[in-house]
Amino acid sequence: MDDRNGNVWLYNRNLKPSHFPTALRLRGGMTSDKVSMNKVVPQLIVKCRKCRSCNETLAHVLGQCIYTKAQRIRRHDDIRYFVTNKLPNMKKGIKIIEESLIPTPTGNLKPDLVVVNQGRVHVVDVTVRHEDIGYLDEGYRSKVMKYTPLLEILAEQLNVERGWVLPLVVGTRGSMSKTTIDSLREININDRGSFITISLLALRNSIEIYHTFMDYNALVA
Repeated sequence: MDDRNGNVWLYNRNLKPSHFPTALRLRGGMTSDKVSMNKVVPQLIVKCRKCRSCNETLAHVLGQCIYTKAQRIRRHDDIRYFVTNKLPNMKKGIKIIEESLIPTPTGNLKPDLVVVNQGRVHVVDVTVRHEDIGYLDEGYRSKVMKYTPLLEILAEQLNVERGWVLPLVVGTRGSMSKTTIDSLREININDRGSFITISLLALRNSIEIYHTFMDYNALVA
């Protein structure tokens, strides 16, 4: 993957020594989820060992299983907190509204951040998606579709111009797409150090999620 920010851990010491081998396995698809293992040694059952509702793929472990939900929320929140704390330091005059419940004609919406910058209001929302089979692109499109109706409402309420929905879509293994970097730059987060930090927050949390899920002392069906 041609991703200077998402690949920085490969050549800098950004991970704990105990995490580095797991990062390599996650990146190389050499993980111990049942679907991956089935490619090497046929598995009698490939349903998830924890929830038993879906096939146990790496995407399921890192992004869908109810067993890992609390850690996935923490991963999301770590990224949101970083962006929120970064914004006041970037430029005076930025107004931030966090997790406000906003009524719309079709129901209430609660974006991570509403940011007013240079007289425009933007909706900023974080999502962490697995990198395979178009999940990152789908994450971007779904956030734009979901929150676009808020822009006119917010512009009128705050007496500013309508801006854009700015999805911050980060890969479970730390990938950073151009659209995410463009979204960050729109709210004046331009430094590569911030891009790398966001990438590493996603990757480190995903490693912890994987380690927690792969409890080999648990009963495996």
